Amino acid sequence: MLFDDPAIFALRQIALNRRQTRGHPSLLQHKTSRMLTSPFAFLRGSAPLFYQILGSRPRLGQGPAGDGWIAGDLHLENFGVFRSGEDVVFNLNDFDDTVIGPWRYDVLRLLTSLLLGSAAQLSGPAALEVCNALVEGHQAGIFRSSKSISGGTPPLIQSLLAAVQARSRRQLLRHRTLVSGGKRLLLNDVRHPKLPKPLRTAAAIAFKKYVSGLPAALRSDPG
Repeated sequence: MLFDDPAIFALRQIALNRRQTRGHPSLLQHKTSRMLTSPFAFLRGSAPLFYQILGSRPRLGQGPAGDGWIAGDLHLENFGVFRSGEDVVFNLNDFDDTVIGPWRYDVLRLLTSLLLGSAAQLSGPAALEVCNALVEGHQAGIFRSSKSISGGTPPLIQSLLAAVQARSRRQLLRHRTLVSGGKRLLLNDVRHPKLPKPLRTAAAIAFKKYVSGLPAALRSDPG
């Protein structure tokens, strides 16, 4: 079978990455180096390949019926704490692969990321217990169940919610940016490498369009 040899995964993904970053070798190098760090990191950066595998092995994608909007690239690192209007929430924070598809695909990809991300720390029974808790929390969030999740909100999430609640937008900007020559710039680090000039230009246009759609109060005062 096409996907019986793990090397096939890597070769197909490398070919896809080269097509996506054609003309920007620094981006290819950046993505490749990140994907090499762990099986979870490989899963995180290879959503199209994940669905190719499901297509070639339909049994892996079986589950409850029902289609609708899905995140498409649901995994552990696509959740975070952020402001939503006046509220601070823990929720999905990445929607660039959103598509209409089977709802079960989001759950399957999320569980796969959990198992790969915790494989070294959990035994088989413990991993299943954590997976059950994840499904319970996911269902409660999706269907806005009035039934409380077992154990309540985890302490780590509580502390993140409290930290974001106490942080102003201006403090966030100061943490992630610097002012140079009268302009506010993103700090260059592992998560925010310097982009080639054509991409910087395109990003500036995109951000300008985004800001123009914000309420006037937010456009004039980030604090």
